[in-house]
Amino acid sequence: SVKVARACLKRDAHRVAAWGALGTALYLSGNVAGAQSAFVRATKYAAKGVADPWCNLGWLYMSIPDDKCSDASGDRSMNFLANRAFAAAQVHDPENARAWLGQALITERTTSASDTDALELYTHAASLCNAELVAYNVFFS
Repeated sequence: SVKVARACLKRDAHRVAAWGALGTALYLSGNVAGAQSAFVRATKYAAKGVADPWCNLGWLYMSIPDDKCSDASGDRSMNFLANRAFAAAQVHDPENARAWLGQALITERTTSASDTDALELYTHAASLCNAELVAYNVFFS
């Protein structure tokens, strides 16, 4: 819950997992702007090699329709921001399947490229987790 995550952050404001939990709780309560703020904060405190905060940010951006965001014009579309977040996740952990899955979904819904590009990304994501992508664990971690 939001209350528990905030209490945890009062004890340790640099705790990445607490920022992620706060972001998820805020998102689920309908506070998308608060969720974004929490996920961005998590990326700032995350150690190198930790991709989950970036994936959470990418999934958040993917969930926001462009017409619901005042910053979604031109190159700043939600898909563009999600793509940047997933790319950052891949830099931090090239073997993070959630980052590659997010990239595949964006490729599928935004490019006019052949289905082969998205399929290659899906296949790569599946190969990283031995084809065991679990739906309930894909969105926010």
